[in-house]
Amino acid sequence: MEKAGKIINIESDDDSDKEVASKPSENKSSSVLVYERDLLLKLSVVKDLPENFEELVERCREDGSEIIFPCIPREEEPEDEDDHDEYTSDFGVLEVLGHMEDANLEDQIVKFQKLVEMTQEQLEAMKDVSDALEKVLKSEFPDCKAFPFGSSASGLGFRDCDLDIHVELGVNAKDESFYVKVGMWGDKFRTRKVCDILRRAERFKSAVPVVNARTPIIRLKERMTSIKCDINVVSSMGVKNTEYLAFCNEQDTRFLPLVSILKYFCRMQEITSSGRGDHLNSYTLVLMVIFFLQSKEILHSVEALQKGVEEEEVDGWNFALNRDKSQLPHMKHNKSSVSRLLLQFFKFYIDFPYDSHVICPLVGQFVKRYNMKQGIFLPSVLESAPFFGRKREKLEVTKVLVVQDPFELTRNVGQAVSRNRLDHMLKEFSTADRLLSDLKTGENKKAKFWMMFEPGLCTYRDILASMFVPICEEPLRFTGGGLHYRGQEENVSELPGNEYQAGDQLDDNPLEETPHSEQGEAKPVTDLKEGAKTEDKHKDRSLDMFKGSDESPDEERSCVSVSSRSPSAQVPAPHPRPRSALEVARQVLFHQQSLRFPPPRL
Repeated sequence: MEKAGKIINIESDDDSDKEVASKPSENKSSSVLVYERDLLLKLSVVKDLPENFEELVERCREDGSEIIFPCIPREEEPEDEDDHDEYTSDFGVLEVLGHMEDANLEDQIVKFQKLVEMTQEQLEAMKDVSDALEKVLKSEFPDCKAFPFGSSASGLGFRDCDLDIHVELGVNAKDESFYVKVGMWGDKFRTRKVCDILRRAERFKSAVPVVNARTPIIRLKERMTSIKCDINVVSSMGVKNTEYLAFCNEQDTRFLPLVSILKYFCRMQEITSSGRGDHLNSYTLVLMVIFFLQSKEILHSVEALQKGVEEEEVDGWNFALNRDKSQLPHMKHNKSSVSRLLLQFFKFYIDFPYDSHVICPLVGQFVKRYNMKQGIFLPSVLESAPFFGRKREKLEVTKVLVVQDPFELTRNVGQAVSRNRLDHMLKEFSTADRLLSDLKTGENKKAKFWMMFEPGLCTYRDILASMFVPICEEPLRFTGGGLHYRGQEENVSELPGNEYQAGDQLDDNPLEETPHSEQGEAKPVTDLKEGAKTEDKHKDRSLDMFKGSDESPDEERSCVSVSSRSPSAQVPAPHPRPRSALEVARQVLFHQQSLRFPPPRL
């Protein structure tokens, strides 16, 4: 018979719990869950029961017909809110950069890097957690060794990043058959076993095994420092990947700020995130940065780093790297600044042929999807790779975004990205490209660097949209430089090819249609004496009077400029068909639509 209540661990040292558990509870809201022995025997077919389950049942055969079931923690991933805690911090970037928005762009980038990078105190705290975890596991695995990896170990992490640790277990001193059981029950058993050991320590009580992931891990939150940890006891490939990223960081000083800006930008624009979903992960984005820098001959390809070096295999893949810079091929010296590289990165991936090519940091150049799928006409390093190439396992190239892992060659690290997410990425890249271009050229004085990190780039998009306003709100007028709205009069004379004077006034309603039959000769446009009020509204001026560079200077002056004429002089007026309000409205709406939806790539 089953009664409601709390499951109590039979191995608990809490005497009060034992006393409560010794008697079946009559109350349904009791804290004890009691089973009959026969029912427990039937439950033995259920998965994930304790290893000594049957022994516990048999032990109680003589003592009684009831037993308290040992507790088994739920092996579930934490809630999504916990997974995304890393993506909620803003580090005060908008506020700080907003205060120095007029400073040099490179100085703002340096300041940004200082805001987001990990502090020395954080690094020391993470090392302390890693050492403590290793010490706990040495009770059963005396030869174990903990290796931090991921963004915190590569130097690319932010202040809110998690700690990733790989543990090489070595020999189990207490259970000689441990690896026999691992061979029978797989990596999930190994992960659960280590999790049970960690729970014995007060600092790691929150350890939870996540065995349904691609690589089983143990997830916990260390109690003293509140550092979130992901512990892997299965594969060391993450450690090798981290060593490569750290080496790229050492190769060029521009790598770290470029990666930091792009990681933070993509985080705020919801291009990257953690956990499950159709977004990019940070590793994919970093590989895209590496591939871009390889195309600029700033970083070496992985193929060049592995050439002439003895192979170092991990799980069948070659992770060897030549870290001696003197032995690496010479590359042209690229002197581009970080801001220049950032602008080029956006342009590079806006124009990238995603549908037909693969991003391949191994060789540092494009590879056609068709060739990758068929295993033909591949670079020699791909042809000769184990488990890859002709008649071997292939990279999955049917996904929207294909970014090949430079070491595990059959893995597409961008396989989760959907078409909508890719289109969103390209849209945000296009807006950021325009913002940086404005910063570089200085054409748009309102554009600021901090706007890149505002969610949705809303302020900069408002600036772009404000260049044109709805017809129903403000009347429009035409100048030699294009279409403008009321409020830009003071800047009209600065436009190229425009001789319109700052003192001239706008039409009250220039979009009002006038029947062609009612149009007469244009009224003369005259200049008034200095200081006098201007009464002329230019109501009947046609668009051709404001042509820019197509007319000669003399001709243009005779039609547009009125500052050098005498009060009695008249301006000749041509008679083209006036533009209707509907045509102007279509032009405005088309422009606003083009801001929201960039033109398709050819």
